[in-house]
Amino acid sequence: MKTFDEGFYIGQVNDHTFVKSLGMRLLSTRDGKSVVECRVRNSLENLSGMVHGGIIGTFVEMPIAMALRSRISPFIQLTTIEHSITFLEPVREGKVTAHATILRLGKAIAVGTAEIRNAEGVIVAFGSATISLHKPRGTGELSPFVDNIP
Repeated sequence: MKTFDEGFYIGQVNDHTFVKSLGMRLLSTRDGKSVVECRVRNSLENLSGMVHGGIIGTFVEMPIAMALRSRISPFIQLTTIEHSITFLEPVREGKVTAHATILRLGKAIAVGTAEIRNAEGVIVAFGSATISLHKPRGTGELSPFVDNIP
């Protein structure tokens, strides 16, 4: 199987319309870890002037999926089946950074965690995601496509 190409993947992610619309930027992803940053702006705020909780939820889930991509075949499709977020501090301005790690990678399920830090390095939220790995339709069994299973 071809080795994960971090530079290519970062380019693909950072050029994606959804990622750009949120102002996110993937900085690194390798060995089951990723770092993503996001600049806070008005379009991400709720009516109270803080970053909306759904945005923080996305900012927990997406970096976990990005970290997972560095450990599996590009042909595997991902579906989040559960994610959980704990909010510790409101975010009103500046930049937030997510640090995600894959904790467990099985043949059909992966679990990861993420910490969200503000510009001062304070953890403002943390969470986890459980992700289902799917084979592309018409390709047979899943296991031949999964790489680097612990």
